[in-house]
Amino acid sequence: MLFISLKLLLPSFLGAVGQEVLHWYNLSKSLGNNVKLFSSKSYWIITTISIIFFGLTASYLSEFINIPKIEENTKLFITGLFYPLIAKQLLKIVTIMKPNRIDQNGHRESDVLIKSLKKKDSFNPKDYITKY
Repeated sequence: MLFISLKLLLPSFLGAVGQEVLHWYNLSKSLGNNVKLFSSKSYWIITTISIIFFGLTASYLSEFINIPKIEENTKLFITGLFYPLIAKQLLKIVTIMKPNRIDQNGHRESDVLIKSLKKKDSFNPKDYITKY
């Protein structure tokens, strides 16, 4: 049975938080000065749920990763850092199947979404989940 303790969960949660911080940085660069997304309650609920989910599951998945000469805490941190990124990319591939689709006007759909996020007064989680 897997013994869950703070010593086990802390590195994986720190890794998941680290990945989200990198994601926030990249997202803030793409949104520019219009950061209404970050003040949205829905966005923070999704972010909190994903950190908890990826932190918990990363501690479980690290048991299956064999990296020689690396301490357990380091392995947990690495798993927590990269597992969310890999899972999000796999989800994007499975749900979208064509990540660089072109709309009728010849624009990439991801560029259109960023422009629409800049124009909107509020954040719609459906737009974020389906496109990112």
